[in-house]
Amino acid sequence: MSFINSWVAHDGRLVLMCDKVISTFEAHRQVSGMSESGGVLLGRRRGKHFEVVHATAPMLTDQCSPVSFIRNSAGHQEQAIALWEQSRGEIGYIGEWHTHAEDKPRPSRIDTMQWFELAEREPVHCPKMAVIVGLRQLYVALLRYGEAIEILKAY
Repeated sequence: MSFINSWVAHDGRLVLMCDKVISTFEAHRQVSGMSESGGVLLGRRRGKHFEVVHATAPMLTDQCSPVSFIRNSAGHQEQAIALWEQSRGEIGYIGEWHTHAEDKPRPSRIDTMQWFELAEREPVHCPKMAVIVGLRQLYVALLRYGEAIEILKAY
């Protein structure tokens, strides 16, 4: 089963995820008994749209259990910097992803609190993305400073 790779916000903003990103998500689905995993989303901003070109894989330094995931910057940051430099500043950090052991994932209270903190750390006109990888579906959200989390729809 393959995840959907294109999403749309209520304002028409599109999010396109490259096949490589979908493959990373599929490789790290949280099947029964496994710990949560995750990483960062890297890509291009094309006007108001997002093109997600890379999702870092979980690192040994990340802290994870069956019900939590805490990303450590080691490894993820180095990949982000390398892609930034290789693309001459075109590819950069655009968000976070992690797994849930649910068919149709939904954010926990901790997830939403962390997403609000992420949105508050960034400039007003620089929205971020959050993705939860479930067993059968993705939960894709847009995070904007001072606004409610927007759940994107498959496009």
